[in-house]
Amino acid sequence: MNKKLVLSVLSTAVVASMASSAFAAPKDGVYLGGSHLKLYSVDTLLNMNSETKEAYKTAFATSDFKQVVFVNLDGTGATIDEILTKGFKEATSEPLKKSDFADSYTVVNPDGTEAGTYNPQDEIEEEAGELVVEGVTSISKAGVTVAITKLAADLEGATIEVKDNNGNVVEVKPLNLVVNETVATFEFKTALTADPTGVWTVAGISFDADAYAKLEKINAANAELALYNALTEAGIANLKVENAPAYIAEKLDKTEAFKSLEEVQAFVDKVNADQASDAEKAAQVEALVKALETTSQVAILNALAPWAQVNPEYISDYASDLAAVTVTDTFDDVQDIINTTNITNAGTLLNDAFTESKREAYNKAVTAVSFVRADDPEDPDDKVKADMQEALEVLNLLLNVKEASTAAQFANAYNALVAKVNDKTIIGDEVFYTDLRPQYMEATKAQPAGVPETVTTPEDIEDAIVAVNTKKRAELYNAVAEVSDTAGSETKTADVLKKLQDFAAYVPNKADFDISTVSTTDDRLKAYRTALAALPSLTIDSSLTEGDVATAIADVKNAIDTVNGTAVGTPLGNIENFDSSDATTFPNGVTDPAQALLTYLKHKELALGNVVDANAELYLANEADFKAAATVGAGTAADAIKAVKALVADLNQVAIINKAKSATEVHDALMALALPDYLNVTSADRLTVAESLLEVVQDDAFVEYESKADVAADVATITADRAAAIAAVNALLPDTDITDVIDALDLVGYKAFSDMSAADKALVAEKFAEALEFNADGTALKSPYRSLAAIKAHIDAAIAAQ
Repeated sequence: MNKKLVLSVLSTAVVASMASSAFAAPKDGVYLGGSHLKLYSVDTLLNMNSETKEAYKTAFATSDFKQVVFVNLDGTGATIDEILTKGFKEATSEPLKKSDFADSYTVVNPDGTEAGTYNPQDEIEEEAGELVVEGVTSISKAGVTVAITKLAADLEGATIEVKDNNGNVVEVKPLNLVVNETVATFEFKTALTADPTGVWTVAGISFDADAYAKLEKINAANAELALYNALTEAGIANLKVENAPAYIAEKLDKTEAFKSLEEVQAFVDKVNADQASDAEKAAQVEALVKALETTSQVAILNALAPWAQVNPEYISDYASDLAAVTVTDTFDDVQDIINTTNITNAGTLLNDAFTESKREAYNKAVTAVSFVRADDPEDPDDKVKADMQEALEVLNLLLNVKEASTAAQFANAYNALVAKVNDKTIIGDEVFYTDLRPQYMEATKAQPAGVPETVTTPEDIEDAIVAVNTKKRAELYNAVAEVSDTAGSETKTADVLKKLQDFAAYVPNKADFDISTVSTTDDRLKAYRTALAALPSLTIDSSLTEGDVATAIADVKNAIDTVNGTAVGTPLGNIENFDSSDATTFPNGVTDPAQALLTYLKHKELALGNVVDANAELYLANEADFKAAATVGAGTAADAIKAVKALVADLNQVAIINKAKSATEVHDALMALALPDYLNVTSADRLTVAESLLEVVQDDAFVEYESKADVAADVATITADRAAAIAAVNALLPDTDITDVIDALDLVGYKAFSDMSAADKALVAEKFAEALEFNADGTALKSPYRSLAAIKAHIDAAIAAQ
């Protein structure tokens, strides 16, 4: 789809979405990201003049569609890239995320002037992030229950991929999850007609439904016969009819359910051993000694039946390790030797599993660890089995990454591994780019049988991702370095900008290269082209290193900074050397100081883009600040331009407040100024503070603000009064006099109360006090107020209750 058609689609969407948002959402319009960082509201798009329209079309045409966001009047929206990929309806049906936006956009008016800055991220609640499945708890006819990494925020419409034992996808219903949840139960869209069987796969994690069903039956058994039958059906070895009463008695004493069939087997073996008398145990040791003398593996294995955690696979090792046993050894001595043999073999197989990094080796290690005796609950330092199980969990998650067959599976498995390891020095520090998932999969995929694995640890996964990212950054750098500045075959300036935008998108640290330092004027882009064409290309092969790419990134930054410094050196110097009392520092032909500074601020090479002619006198009042901002000093020209632009933006908001006609205008300006005292006010009270500041502005004695500091001073006073009012109400106690309640409520400044007669105030104050709830000691409110809005609501309730 071409860019003209995209503009047409958006125009249609704008006209078709004339409904206001019913929830908190970013302002409507088109957000141009990258080096532009401008917001064209729907009103501006519909009413902009021809010059503004041309500027918009040019900026739009040179933008990366992944960094352009369209927001409807109803608060829905999507990036242009998503709209093109999924279609308008589907793309805008998904909620907007903070990560869709930059943190600051210059607001463009229909006439092309600028109205300060706006941060759309402030309007979006923090997203929960991608759902990370850590394990599968159960699967039933109705659905699947999984353990998930604790959510940092609410997550709506979450889904997971579920495959049955034949590899068929079983769709689940989207689920809304809330902050801090660690378990999620997804219903199947169509319930199963029979209990699940075989091995299923949930979010890339294998789940043995047959083993789970057997385990559930054992856990559910609360009677002797039911338990014995369940143990028999599950294939548990060494069952003794005479010990059936002991099995149920010991099970009913357990405080936790069995987690595996291996745990059940160990339980049965231990009960059997506990039930044997000393004489029986001595006889069992004697029988084992005789069997060892025969050297028959069959005889030895049969003789070992009374002991727990005996693995037939280790019979040769048992024969060797038990060779020195005599009739003077105890039953427990033999068990200790068996345990040591099991731990040694499990450790060897676990190491082999990591070295081989194959599912077959992992399964062998799982079996081996199941025969390792339980850790001693009374010895906090005994973590032999726990450590092995921890290692198995990590290896399983690593194999899930290597075995992923889709990009979504890979991302889910990778996130689960990162969450489990929980150490960014090992894995998770490198940026994970969604669009590079196929390359990550290729770099980490499991090798065919017989082919050694190169990815065997979480560190290897991280290294593979670093390698993919390094190659991608090198490719994008080469695209920048290979621009042509040769006469007759020059790379178009729009393409130069696009290559820089693409490159910047994969530079994770803005300190290394920030696309906002790139000017979009044609002359500057030509100068960039000349500088970039002189850069050497990188050789992309196995010898390419992160250091090579870091140097290349620094080369691009230096080239851009050098061009910027050359182009803006004189304009910045004009501002730095400006003196309103010295006409020799004015531009030629300009005699008015305010117009002189305005002319310097509007120099095309500075490309500030937010200078407002009507604010010239206000800018002049801040002459000293502009001179300081324009001084390059130990920084760069780009830093100085940012400082000047930020000062202009702040003063534009001050000008808006000076002329404000509504509290909403004041609120928007205060949010743009990002005054700490205002931001620290609860959202429910911000408009109240804005209304108070509007009263100051509209007072006949008001002297217009000349700086951000002037505004901040009055905001600090208003918010301090607000805090005092809330504190006064929160200080009320059960025995507080009604006159003191009236005084506290008067501080709220609520006209519905303050305009009342003294008699009515007394009645309302009494009702208000009666409704207050205190702690058990009566020394403080049970739920202190955090906002004036809440207090006003309770005053309204007291008025209604008269």
